[in-house]
Amino acid sequence: MTSANRDSALIKFAFRMATMMQDFYCERLGNFYVVGANWVYWAAFKLIKPFLAQKTREKIKLIDRNEQLLEWIAPENLIPELGGTLDFQYDPQTQWGLAPRD
Repeated sequence: MTSANRDSALIKFAFRMATMMQDFYCERLGNFYVVGANWVYWAAFKLIKPFLAQKTREKIKLIDRNEQLLEWIAPENLIPELGGTLDFQYDPQTQWGLAPRD
């Protein structure tokens, strides 16, 4: 990775997120899925992985293909864009009782 294509803000964010997850949410967190992870996420994870506890490392799943989600999540719980069969339409007016915008 050269300095021209390195995003130091992303790397700092990844370290902070990993630290926060490990310190505060490790027992509450079942799994943490990063869907559509590109090479930057893979590289960042490889860098921080040795610093994470084994229990936390095993909970982080980087997903580059939607089919991989089906290993952990049943198709009826995933929307079609992620390879599932769930017919869910989000409508904030009905979900949260919001008034429509004019």
